[in-house]
Amino acid sequence: MLSDRRVTIAAVAGGALIVAGGVSDFVTGSFWERHALLTSLAANLLVVAVTVAVVNEILERRDRRRWSLLAQSVLFELVQGARATWTGLLEVLRLTEVRSGSLENLSQAAAIARDPDRLSSATRELLADPQRRATLQRVCGVLRDHDSSVIARWGPGDGQRPPVCGGA
Repeated sequence: MLSDRRVTIAAVAGGALIVAGGVSDFVTGSFWERHALLTSLAANLLVVAVTVAVVNEILERRDRRRWSLLAQSVLFELVQGARATWTGLLEVLRLTEVRSGSLENLSQAAAIARDPDRLSSATRELLADPQRRATLQRVCGVLRDHDSSVIARWGPGDGQRPPVCGGA
């Protein structure tokens, strides 16, 4: 929106300068004809200003399109990561087994994920069992590695890994 205003302002200013130059020639009695160097400089500056505004707008539109596509791709990756996280944790908590491609199964799993009492009791059971805690750590490690690879693909990153879920 701000870019559109800037381009509109630049176009109006350029048009106003052209009109002002033409009108001033009639009002002042061929001022521009007598001052050829000033006329040439003003015309060249006007052409440069309009060219810069047009090129800048073209580059900004290209960048907006590029960033829009990148944002879409990142959003899809985030959705996939979120789904993998909550379905994986439901399976580790032994609340349900989520089958890919089954909308009914996903709806049932989502209903379970929205039940805080059921999730809390399943989490307490999991944390009380050392073997299941180790399984949770492995699942968190897999999720962490996936998330790290997604981040590494989309951002420059510093090469550091995020902390391991649950210690280790």
